Amino acid sequence: MKISVFSLFRDSCPYLSRFFKQINDLEKNTNADFEYFFYENDSKDDTASRLEQWSEGRPVKVLSEKANEKSHGSTLEPDRMMKMARIRNKMAELGKPVKSDYCLVIDSDVIFN
Repeated sequence: MKISVFSLFRDSCPYLSRFFKQINDLEKNTNADFEYFFYENDSKDDTASRLEQWSEGRPVKVLSEKANEKSHGSTLEPDRMMKMARIRNKMAELGKPVKSDYCLVIDSDVIFN
């Protein structure tokens, strides 16, 4: 079985240790092969470098760019929805064609067991 993990990141350093631990635990407790597709944009912290460090030796594609996207926070503004659709499509492009049995799309600040 193969699982593709897709995730977006922006200024995610406060969440990365927990995110990486959750992913590591998932790998250990699941009899599956994993691949990762990470899209990071406009981080002002060390998110991009931490993603690159964690990715070493793993099947990971990271797209990190300065897109100069406005930070909207958590809101239902139409501009934010269009921006999120645009960057999610960039993230999805990293994995095309998807050749896995399952895909997991998760934000870096989501807690799961």
